[in-house]
Amino acid sequence: SYTEFGAFIAFFATIVAIASVFLALFFEFKILPRTPMGKQLFMSGTIKDSTTYVKAGDDVVGQIGRTVTALGPTGFVLLGSRKLEAASKSGFIEKNEEVRVTGKDNFRITVSKL
Repeated sequence: SYTEFGAFIAFFATIVAIASVFLALFFEFKILPRTPMGKQLFMSGTIKDSTTYVKAGDDVVGQIGRTVTALGPTGFVLLGSRKLEAASKSGFIEKNEEVRVTGKDNFRITVSKL
């Protein structure tokens, strides 16, 4: 707008654009959360369930378990009475197959088909 209308109009357009950004941010964070639609858009609660952190020690490596779901490549494995999230090293594994635990990280175990 500078070349067509001059410096004053270009400056005015820039100020209007910056003010519009601040107005939109104010509306988004101060007014919108109080509206019925805003209450559906913003998370207001906390998660009360446990995390997906693997609650298994290093002793699980080498154990044999059974798949609860198909692993393609991730799913769930039953080790004794514990249901753990697992990733397959040997591709797709059907449900109810025996697997051996080959590794473990913070979030899941790694298994391979027997």
